[in-house]
Amino acid sequence: MLNFRLLALPLVVAGVLSAQGPGPRGNSLTPPTPSEVLQRQVDFLTRFYSLTTAQVAPATTILSTEQSCLPTSAAMTAARQALVTAIKTNTKVSDAVTALNMLQGDAESCRATAAAGIWALLDSTQQMKGIGPLLGVGGRGRGPGFRPGRPPKQ
Repeated sequence: MLNFRLLALPLVVAGVLSAQGPGPRGNSLTPPTPSEVLQRQVDFLTRFYSLTTAQVAPATTILSTEQSCLPTSAAMTAARQALVTAIKTNTKVSDAVTALNMLQGDAESCRATAAAGIWALLDSTQQMKGIGPLLGVGGRGRGPGFRPGRPPKQ
């Protein structure tokens, strides 16, 4: 009986895993490139707000500018690691927190500037859908954070 369980468990797990479809990037484990992220954001906003063709180009420019002013992933990782090290060694924790807060503040400033620029592009009907997706929350300010891809169901 015990041997059967040891044999059945891997077979069940293999069956469940093989039933999973590929993710949005197929079977790739590499993160999306900045241009892919930009295109996903533009596609999402185009679908969610029903952007016109005249609105897509300025929105793309605004989002591209946002991408270029955001702190790099490496800088954020280094700042978080510096904070962890400072906590573990109990040295200069406040300096590490200040450095991380500055990067996070820079990121929020970039996002807010981009949100304001895109909001100004929208007409009143589009604005009725809410500012949430521009601020990183669901459609009308509720729900999970912004995730590139399909817009929320209306």
